Parts: sequence; structure tokens; C-alpha cells
Amino acid sequence: MKALAHLSPKSGSISLIASPRRYFILYLQALPIWLILILLNCQFTLSKFNFTWNLTSWYLTLCYATFPLAVVLLSHLRASWPRHPHPMTQAPTPRASIYAAGLPLMPLRDYTVQHEHWLPRLLGNLGKFTFAPLILLAYVLWHAFS
Repeated sequence: MKALAHLSPKSGSISLIASPRRYFILYLQALPIWLILILLNCQFTLSKFNFTWNLTSWYLTLCYATFPLAVVLLSHLRASWPRHPHPMTQAPTPRASIYAAGLPLMPLRDYTVQHEHWLPRLLGNLGKFTFAPLILLAYVLWHAFS
């Protein structure tokens, strides 16, 4: 499996090299988000549906185009962060459901099992999708002025 990104030790810059399969999968993940947001941008009236293409639609298309680059960049930056062990790593964690007024209050992520729930991943992808151009712009400006 190819690396998500490559950090050059001399310049400190990141080249966004990933397999074409990885980019294809990321574009497929972003396609439903893009379609739903484009449809929510349209005008709905009682008798008809008006498809509109405006500045918001162009921004959403730019977000769709830059989403894989931002995901690869953020995954590389997250992998390069120094990891410090949490002082409470040995603390026992409850495995049973916690109920309040009959409603289950389960955490969004179970830290005892190595899997991820769908809601945090969906919200993370929505945030990365929405701010993908800004993430890339901030990274380019950060490297330009540092």
C-alpha cells in the first residue's frame, strides 16, 4: 500500500502523493455530500422545483474538487504529530449503556474497541468537505510565510 503523503526531510513540505484508488474512494465519499448540499441550495416552492446555480454551488464544487487533497494532507499531518500517552490509559471504562430518562447515552466513539461509529466519521467528513479549500489555503499560506 502506498503512503498517503510524503514529507520531504530537507524542505519540510508535503507532496500529496497517494494512489489513484485512494483519491477515487475519497471522491466517491464526497459525492453524496456534494449532491445533497447542491440540492439543498436549490429553491423549493409549493408547485415546482427550481434548480439554481450560484456562488454557493461553485464553492461546493470547489470543496468537492479539493476534498481528497485536504483529507490526504490532514491524515499526514495527524500521523506526523507527536503522540504523548494519556495519563489515564489504564483507567477502566464502562462497557454497559448509561441511561438517563430512558434514553441511551452512549459515547459517539467507543475507546475500548478499535472501531469507529458512523456519526463522528460523517460529521468529520462534512467538516473536511466544507472547509477543504480553506484548509489547503491555510496550509499554503503557512508554508509561504514560515
